Amino acid sequence: MVSGGSAKLHACASRALLAIGSHTPQMIVPHYANKLPWLKQLPSHRDIDTRETAACLLGMASSSLPVTAASALISELVSSISGSRKIRFDYHYGAICAIGYITADCTCRTPPIPEILLQSALKCLVNVVKSESATLASVAMQALGHIGLRVPLPSIADDSTSADIFVVLQEKLRKLLSGDDTKAIQKIAVSFGHVCMKETSSSRLNIAIDLVFSLCRSKVEDVRFAAGEALSFLWGTIPVTADTILKTNYTLSMSSNYLMENMSTSLTGYNSNGMIEDIEISRASVRNAISRKLIDVLP
Repeated sequence: MVSGGSAKLHACASRALLAIGSHTPQMIVPHYANKLPWLKQLPSHRDIDTRETAACLLGMASSSLPVTAASALISELVSSISGSRKIRFDYHYGAICAIGYITADCTCRTPPIPEILLQSALKCLVNVVKSESATLASVAMQALGHIGLRVPLPSIADDSTSADIFVVLQEKLRKLLSGDDTKAIQKIAVSFGHVCMKETSSSRLNIAIDLVFSLCRSKVEDVRFAAGEALSFLWGTIPVTADTILKTNYTLSMSSNYLMENMSTSLTGYNSNGMIEDIEISRASVRNAISRKLIDVLP
């Protein structure tokens, strides 16, 4: 795949490799964990589909690394796109994707990655959203969403103060959602649902709801579908696990009856300190808020 072939062939090959890996991770993951130097080339591929799939594969491969090695990989990726030096767009895009996938995996380990490294990754992604183009900002939001599928995102710590991620990004996100980059808007909308999948903060959930409903008048069908997907995650009716989203070729359209299935599957394995109960309590408030918005905003 690396040595020859068209971009389309590379994309097909990487998707096939991901499909195989999702069904037989015990074979694929250790194999490619030993080929990280080769695999690290692919997230900077010229083809966007290959970049995204390769970043996912890199996240899967890193899951078999020791925490210290996975932490070093995150640090390397964060450092490579930080600072003022000019970065090739393809690499920048792929590195952002990879940071999301690898960090998401590391947050659910025992022990997890150090808090200082998680903060470094989050700050890097937040800075991308704040300062880069709509395309890169949307990829950074997608990466934040991938981490949010595993754990509630902590506030951004700065010396002795801290700030909620949505509060920091709210103004920029509204500007991006009012723009004309349809693909970026779709990514950002879906990321709200992912970020809030395990969220219990009412202020963060309410900001997410307001941002999603800012798209309610869009005339673009794909944008409306993305907003609906985000609302489904916020409502709590998506019967998929984080592994399904992060380690397969899954798309929502693959599950046509997702609203009829048991949403408890999305919370499997996450019962720390009664977190499921806290999430369910917050979901009741979210559903009331969404219902009011549907009545008040959509006459």
